[in-house]
Amino acid sequence: MQKEWPFDGLRGVVRMWSDPALAAGALERWMAGWPPGSVAMLSRVDSRPGSGEPTEPDPTPPSPRDRIVRFWVAGGERWRIELGTGGADGTFVSDHGQWLHWTGSTAISGESPSHQPPPGLPGEVHAMLDPDELLSEVEVTPTGRVVIAGRDASGLTATPRDPDHILWPGAQELGLALDDQIRILLRLELLFEGKAFHRLEFVELELDPELPDDLFRLDLPPGVPVLRTPPPGELGRGRRPPRPEGWPRVGWRGIHLRWKK
Repeated sequence: MQKEWPFDGLRGVVRMWSDPALAAGALERWMAGWPPGSVAMLSRVDSRPGSGEPTEPDPTPPSPRDRIVRFWVAGGERWRIELGTGGADGTFVSDHGQWLHWTGSTAISGESPSHQPPPGLPGEVHAMLDPDELLSEVEVTPTGRVVIAGRDASGLTATPRDPDHILWPGAQELGLALDDQIRILLRLELLFEGKAFHRLEFVELELDPELPDDLFRLDLPPGVPVLRTPPPGELGRGRRPPRPEGWPRVGWRGIHLRWKK
């Protein structure tokens, strides 16, 4: 059953922040709490390209990273997504499932179900816009009132209902901010020992703005070829092996936008 899209349109700007050093430390300590072999981490030793010889990791801790995601959506079926400042990391437009991605040098097109956004929308932002599946799998504790992007919200911490369910590798709990008026998360944090190592937060949010039709079109430079991805269903899908007893279940299930006008 599809959820009714509650607005004529929506415009948002989300800041994505992460600290790789904190994330690596959290993941290492978090992994120690699971049965051996049930979760895995990439080796810390890399190979020097072309030599096959191992190299030690760079001792300089990586700096925290910031990224901006801008999106516009009309009726739940028309999207524009810009990644990076001014869309420098890529721009996606989608109209009833037909999407086009422009990287600045390459154009790629494809199709997806009309009630879902194009593939450029980060999964975490997807979950913030449609949090029902996530909220159904966690127990929440109020932490107080917050104001984000000029909107009132309830601060929450969330832990899995099922102790064998991993919401995100490395995270013991989530920090959330649920908008008072609309069922959207204004903030989503991954926490370990109470400290955030990954955070998404709305910087701007506008309900029912005027969205001209040309916003959902891309004018490509003359002569640029468009690479076509296979339609859904043409790519084979492998069958996942059963989960061994005592091993965790990773990720919240079924994060899909199911809105329609």
